[in-house]
Amino acid sequence: MADSYLTLLDTGHLSTDEATKKADAAAQKALELDETLAEAHHSAFHQFNWPATEMEYQRALELNPNCASAHFYYANYLSAVGRTEEAIAEARAVLLLDPVSLVAGANLSNILYKAHRYEESLEQALHVLEIDPTFYRAYEDVGRAYEQQGKLPEALAAFRKLVASLGRRPNHWAHLAHAHGLAGERRKAAKLLKELEELSKKQHVAPHTFALVFAGLGDKEQTLAWLEKAYEARDEMLPFLRVNPRLAFLHGDRRFQDLVRRMKFPE
Repeated sequence: MADSYLTLLDTGHLSTDEATKKADAAAQKALELDETLAEAHHSAFHQFNWPATEMEYQRALELNPNCASAHFYYANYLSAVGRTEEAIAEARAVLLLDPVSLVAGANLSNILYKAHRYEESLEQALHVLEIDPTFYRAYEDVGRAYEQQGKLPEALAAFRKLVASLGRRPNHWAHLAHAHGLAGERRKAAKLLKELEELSKKQHVAPHTFALVFAGLGDKEQTLAWLEKAYEARDEMLPFLRVNPRLAFLHGDRRFQDLVRRMKFPE
């Protein structure tokens, strides 16, 4: 149940506050039933409590070194705090335990992307689609890798496939809008932005979703404003603030540097 609530957070169906409260309660109940259950030592990742997060992962792996989910989440923690090579090693460890896991394969692609290893990220994402062409989530990884390689027509095609296959979810709209912005297709990006604004009146749309669109448009002020809202909401994407290639254009801005400082990442 805890994993399911966190998945609903990652897919944008629940806010960080609602999802983490429910996930924490479910995980705590599991630990009350069996403290030695490795899978129940889920993270405080979205609460930005870095020491507690790492301690929980290490405890899970101590209890069960072959716990694939612990390696999976630990890989993302290590990526967020900038321990890139360790993150990649942990992501690969999941695939050693479960070689045909589509989610694990996509996660390795994602971590390679955040490590700026775009060719490897693309290769891994395409490998996932070779295993299962209907695992449309991998088109997100394909599109981002192409985008960072400057291959915007290919990126747009991948994001259109993502939206067409999985529906107009806010985060999918944002990927497409971001790519349109980079390609200079500002009218198309603005149209998707307007749709996101209308949707946000009816359901939860994470602040980082809007930050992503404005980043594609090169609007530094609006991107920073929405990142501040994301910080206030403890948005699930904030842990990857420093390693998100799409935010690299902000790195020299003192306001961005202050936001990173407030995240209190471990040295």
